[in-house]
Amino acid sequence: MKKFSGLMFTLAAASLVHEASAATLDVCQTGCVFSTIQTAINTSHAGDVIRVAAGTYFENLHVPNQRLTIVGAGQDLTVIDGRQRGSVVTLGNFSDFSPAQTVSIIGVTITHGSAEYGGGITVKNVALDLQNSIVSSNSATRSGGGPGPSPRAASPAAPTATRRCSPGSNSPRRPACGPLP
Repeated sequence: MKKFSGLMFTLAAASLVHEASAATLDVCQTGCVFSTIQTAINTSHAGDVIRVAAGTYFENLHVPNQRLTIVGAGQDLTVIDGRQRGSVVTLGNFSDFSPAQTVSIIGVTITHGSAEYGGGITVKNVALDLQNSIVSSNSATRSGGGPGPSPRAASPAAPTATRRCSPGSNSPRRPACGPLP
């Protein structure tokens, strides 16, 4: 029993050390280390939190399959605008066959995306946790005007959780936000 409790203590301590090493990366249009969300994503490590100040960010984001949290100042205050140049947010990639990690997106508006699948958010082998956000005015030629799984995703069964979100107007219409499964 002593060996088991020692092992549990070691595992708990290792977990705390990992969590303690997570960084918070601040993004704002002027005066922060990061002026774009993508630059903060490129610098981030698993477990990091990216805080995005109020404003409109004209970007198309590519988020790797790593545990990451992106937090805006509020769904009416932080806007990520894709300018109709592809999916506004692409999570994961086709060639990643590792277990799906959770990417949380909280308190933002995702708008003006246009793609074949997932004009607002394309999900490729990542578990999406979308909270208190608006996904609106996005379009897709095939499926998922708001968020949509890519048909070539390595793990199409990765869960998507949405809480207190607004689907807005997306075409074709796919419920972007609803109750947890």
